[in-house]
Amino acid sequence: DVYVIPSLDTEKFAEADLEVRVTLRNNQDAPVSGDIVLDLQDAGVCNVPFELQAGEEKIVSLTPEQAANLHVENPRVWWSLDLGTPELYDLNVAVETEGAVSDKTDVTFGIREITSRLNEHGYRQFTLNGKDILLKGAGWTDDIFLRDKAEDLERQVEYVKHMNMNLIRFENI
Repeated sequence: DVYVIPSLDTEKFAEADLEVRVTLRNNQDAPVSGDIVLDLQDAGVCNVPFELQAGEEKIVSLTPEQAANLHVENPRVWWSLDLGTPELYDLNVAVETEGAVSDKTDVTFGIREITSRLNEHGYRQFTLNGKDILLKGAGWTDDIFLRDKAEDLERQVEYVKHMNMNLIRFENI
């Protein structure tokens, strides 16, 4: 498992720090060591060493202190469509032991900050990248007979965009 947690400078949008959490598991009866290889789009590759005891499973939290490419200057910020462009990054993560790739995965994520608070009326107020937003959306369910085609799905998402919605709740995924 790989999970990316962005921390964005929402005043100037000049930099962001990423925390990458990687779940590692050693299924062998002996200790193992190697490198976690992080290849972040537009930021390069970093190798971070790790060690696991026999049968051990742990979550490794990687920050810019361990991997310099997790500090992003002038990030492409993710916005909802009504406020901008939903920019995405690709992160390729590989675990290497004894000079070979043991496992690998790719994740796509956006650099953004989403928070919420109770406003003066007691309602939940959401904030995207420091800007208050109103969540406008609807539920989504697939064709009951599973006859969806890519062009049909694209057209339906375009309908959502044209209705000025910024949220879709998926029912069947």
